[in-house]
Amino acid sequence: MQARNWKQYLHLLEFVYKSSTHTSIGYSPSTSMYDFQLRPLPMLTLIEMYIKFCQGYARNVAYCIDNIKTAQDKAHFYTDHNR
Repeated sequence: MQARNWKQYLHLLEFVYKSSTHTSIGYSPSTSMYDFQLRPLPMLTLIEMYIKFCQGYARNVAYCIDNIKTAQDKAHFYTDHNR
């Protein structure tokens, strides 16, 4: 099973945090610090990243299903041969 690559998505979370309006100050951090609003990423980039995330998730689910099947087969084999 692959390690979670949360670092590759960290910059997206940072962007969302810095570009979101905070109720306490009424501005986003980027607007209050630099006096300009951050531009959003192109939609294609976001879609590509979402697709990669979904593909990774599907691989992880398939890996888990395979491991569960292997464990079940071993349990059945052990049970059948030790009766």
